[in-house]
Amino acid sequence: MDVLPSSASHLAQIYLLGSYRLLVQGQCRAQIINYDKARILLSILALAQGKPISRSRLAETIWHEDPISVGRARLRHALHALRRAFEGCDQALHITNDTLALDPNRAQVDVLSLLQHPSQPALSDLERLNLYQGPLLGQVKLHHGEQLQDWLQDTQHTIRQTLSQCRDRYIQSGLRSLPTPQAISYLKRWLVIWPEEEKLHQELIRLLKQEGQHEAALHAYEQCSVLLADRLGCEPSAQTRNLVDLPVRSASSPVKSLSTKVSLQLRPLAAVGLCLRFEPSHRHARERGGQLLEQSRQTLRHLIEQHGAWPCEAGPNQLIAYFGYPELLESPITQAVVLARVAATLRLDEHITLSIALHADLAMDEQSACPDPWGQLAQVVLPLSWQAAPGAPRISAQAALRLASKDIQPSAGRQNEALWLNLSPSDTDHARLTSRVYGRSQEFDHLVQAWSHIGSNRTLHHIAIHGRAHIGKSLLVQSLADYVQKTAHPCIMLTCREDKRRVAWHPIRLWLHEQIADYITSQNGKQHDPFSVQILQETLEISPKQAQSLHQWLNHGPEEQELNEPSTAHMDLLLNLLSGTGNSPRRRLLIIENVQWADPPTQRLIRLLAHTAPRHPTLLLTTSRKPGHGLERAEHLSLPTLDRSSINSLLSNQRGQRLARDKRSRLVKLSAGNPGHAHELLRCHELNSECNDALCLTDLICTQYHSLLPATRHILTSIALQEEPIAIDELALMLRLEGTTLSGGLDTLATLDLIDVHDKQVSCLPLVSQALKRVAMHEELRQAHYAIAQHGIRRRHAPEQIAWHLCEADSAEAAFWWQRAAREALAQDDLRQASQYLQRCLNRSDLIDDLQVRQTLQFECRMLQGAIESSLYGPASASTAMAYELGHGLHDEHDSDQVMISLWTAWTAFQAQGNFEQALQKARQLLALANETSHDQNRSWALYAIGQHELWKGNVTNAIQTLNLSLAVFDDLKEQNSRQAIAQHFPQSITFGTLSVALALKGNMEAAQQHTHLALQSLRSDTAFSLRAITHLFVMQAHYLMEQLEHCQQVAELSLQELQRSHNPEPWSALSRSYLHYCQVMLHGRETSLQSLLDCVQTAQYGLPISTDGLMCRIARAMIRLGRSNEAMPWLDKAAAQGLRYDTNSLRAELHCVRGDAWMALGENAQALQEWNLAEQHMEKYGLHRYTDWIQTRRQAVQRLKV
Repeated sequence: MDVLPSSASHLAQIYLLGSYRLLVQGQCRAQIINYDKARILLSILALAQGKPISRSRLAETIWHEDPISVGRARLRHALHALRRAFEGCDQALHITNDTLALDPNRAQVDVLSLLQHPSQPALSDLERLNLYQGPLLGQVKLHHGEQLQDWLQDTQHTIRQTLSQCRDRYIQSGLRSLPTPQAISYLKRWLVIWPEEEKLHQELIRLLKQEGQHEAALHAYEQCSVLLADRLGCEPSAQTRNLVDLPVRSASSPVKSLSTKVSLQLRPLAAVGLCLRFEPSHRHARERGGQLLEQSRQTLRHLIEQHGAWPCEAGPNQLIAYFGYPELLESPITQAVVLARVAATLRLDEHITLSIALHADLAMDEQSACPDPWGQLAQVVLPLSWQAAPGAPRISAQAALRLASKDIQPSAGRQNEALWLNLSPSDTDHARLTSRVYGRSQEFDHLVQAWSHIGSNRTLHHIAIHGRAHIGKSLLVQSLADYVQKTAHPCIMLTCREDKRRVAWHPIRLWLHEQIADYITSQNGKQHDPFSVQILQETLEISPKQAQSLHQWLNHGPEEQELNEPSTAHMDLLLNLLSGTGNSPRRRLLIIENVQWADPPTQRLIRLLAHTAPRHPTLLLTTSRKPGHGLERAEHLSLPTLDRSSINSLLSNQRGQRLARDKRSRLVKLSAGNPGHAHELLRCHELNSECNDALCLTDLICTQYHSLLPATRHILTSIALQEEPIAIDELALMLRLEGTTLSGGLDTLATLDLIDVHDKQVSCLPLVSQALKRVAMHEELRQAHYAIAQHGIRRRHAPEQIAWHLCEADSAEAAFWWQRAAREALAQDDLRQASQYLQRCLNRSDLIDDLQVRQTLQFECRMLQGAIESSLYGPASASTAMAYELGHGLHDEHDSDQVMISLWTAWTAFQAQGNFEQALQKARQLLALANETSHDQNRSWALYAIGQHELWKGNVTNAIQTLNLSLAVFDDLKEQNSRQAIAQHFPQSITFGTLSVALALKGNMEAAQQHTHLALQSLRSDTAFSLRAITHLFVMQAHYLMEQLEHCQQVAELSLQELQRSHNPEPWSALSRSYLHYCQVMLHGRETSLQSLLDCVQTAQYGLPISTDGLMCRIARAMIRLGRSNEAMPWLDKAAAQGLRYDTNSLRAELHCVRGDAWMALGENAQALQEWNLAEQHMEKYGLHRYTDWIQTRRQAVQRLKV
């Protein structure tokens, strides 16, 4: 839906909020710009507010991973797509060899309209709110380059701030005048944008109650509670609770009342939603509907309890099975998948259908008697269960990211495509054995060799394999099991399960169930008692006595007392069962996986197996995350992380996936050598999700994190927030902990594989750090950030690092540190970085409580921001004017220093824009205040400003006198004032440069030459680069007037070298280039330099329009030099029009002279003489004797032609 108002002057409309759209003359052109980086290019140009942006900067921002030459080549390719898209509206794009720009007066942009840029139509607050259709560039994949992310974050902050202001104004003024249903609709839409804004929730609840929708109001309160807990880790305020009268709610209300005192934490949960539907085939079947539904509910409840889940009724026909409660589980979805598959094959009455859905995520827990007190998982799984078809369980995107590819249909989902659970996942392909142990060939060969050595001389070899989670232990032992089974040797695999840790002998019971089920299936489907003595004897090939004992044990089920005091008889029975029957030289492989989850009786049995000679030669393999106790005789095999090349190759060869090189490199770096994490990140890529988190690892860390003591959690979060490894001693100083306390905490964290310790330094893996940022509560993260910031202050770390941590800690101190970072960046001539830091300072300044301190800081930042914008884009640019205008409203009228700064910046803006009368007024006010306060520095600057005004007006004599007075202020200072130390604060160099131009115009070439030398000599190493650039420009102009083009070219080259170190700020670079290219045309007649000269006009026009008449005059002279006098005339006309617009007189004589040269080149000598006569009149009027020789030389040449 088009939401921008139509405008006759705007031929194009660009939509960046929500869906990406481009309309040119009413036609959709978005499909022409058909890849993300070209769309990013258009977005940056559209939001630059018409500023020309250099091609190099665009290439560095968008193609940050490529060399600059490659980036510029790709920029040209993207620009070709933009040109095609804007066909018919070519004037919107301004393209030069060095810069690109988009004219906002030709194109409507929804973001600029929202921000009310002057080029866009005026809109009401409600119209601006309606412009928001979704997040900025929500449908464009953005890379993680720092410059692009900074630009995106700053723009998003500005958009959200503007929207908030519009929203608050509209709520106060217009919302209550609307019909209540319409107001409710608006509030619900705004809550999508600001879900954590409690004021909106309060207003919605109030309106719903006003309409009598009490249950809807209660639901809105529940939603508010969930969102605040999830996003802010807090509960609703008392004011919000009072709106729904929670203390007097009846117990029969279907919406649960929330406890006002909660202990919040996250826990991984998985939920299976089960939806029953009654579908009668004839009218009499309805009579049994209620009975059939109740029977089905009881069947499902029994099934849920059998699988160890927590059953909850979500309605008359809906149940939810929760896994991961009350005991914390790191992978609850594993058990949830088993239940979903069993339920999908469950046979119910023919009139009952069952639809199933599966969801898993981290959920906020209030430690109550209910697994999902605020319905966080229920809000996803219940609607999904209604959408599912019978026998085809649906799975959510969060659940899919936690499952293997074989468990999902389709295996590679597209965005927004429904996902189903695969009810019969295929077994592992034995032919892919090599790929399954990719990077583990050495370990696999070692296991094969150990297997081959098992025999009569060595009856038992125990290898304990250990390594961190997801490192590939199971794949390794399963690969060996495949190898052994191919040789027809017996293999027993026992798997300890996390959810059965409190069930005695659970891995052996599970194995026996599998063996019996396989045997019964092989008996042609005959029905048998699964635990009969005969079945046990035939299945396990044991004696009748053993089968009888095993029959009694299995039919009694696990007993609680066996968990701590296992029966000796049962221990002997199971030991004999696993050791094998009879004596035979035939080898056996016994694998016990995940020993860390083994129940106590099973752990004792494992130790007994490891110390008892079996009846058959046996290779015993156990896997665990850490080396176990009581396994002294075992050979320990630790699985390290894979090297970078192995992970890279692993990702390259998985399931035919072809990843871009930069994306693959990023996944390799994130995985940190863990193949399990690499596979999970690859799954994120397949499902079009951000490849930043490994959710299985996040669930694991969540279970570990909340089992830690608060002090240990603080240590862990502080380490996770560090960008680089930190020394242990430094960590102790930062956290101010005693050595024993820190050492104990670090040992605990290292045991859990949450940190890595190397050479007395600690760090977190990238994925662990990401997971901890999701798992830790807001207050815990805030405290850790604040501790890091305070330590950075003590250690004098980089201000931007300190400021960032203070921002994350919600501290008002962040604003001052961003300001300090900006000043340091400015000292290094990194203007763009300084501008970004200043904007962040202003964004955080609202947190400062003291009004005077806040306004002083904001004033200083606005003035500095204006100076930076002036240096980057010119003193007449819109961004400069905006910064100064915002700052002028903040200065303290009683602070003379702030008033003088405000007056000077106002003069700068007016002078650059050509408003000379207003500029003169500000300069005189500054001079008066400087005299009143005896402020020598500002008196010198004020006199310089007045001298500039006189020069532009053509009053050269007055200009020279005033500029000499400015220099005299510094010369008159007493020697004890250390003049050299304060020289940089006076306008010495720029005044000498201006004087050289004035003297050259007056015709005093010797004095002008002398002052150009003085100007260059007065430049110091600590002189601000903008002053150096302006001084160089005045010196170039003086050399130009004196026709010393070689010197002019040298100064231009020197200036461009210095500007290049400051990233070529405009318009100073453009003006310096213009002199360089002019000299190349005039000295060498280079045609190519003319085009470069023409490219400078647009940049100069934007940043310093008063300089363009001189630039156009130089262009005309260059064209005459190249024999293109006809083309020179329009440029002279433009220059004359520019002079009339600003009422400047210093260049009018030169324009007449150049126009006379053009006429003479065209053979129109009469016209040439007329122009020179006008030039002479103007010269005599203003004393511009520099042109005397020019006019006389040309006249004599014409006279010779007549003769």
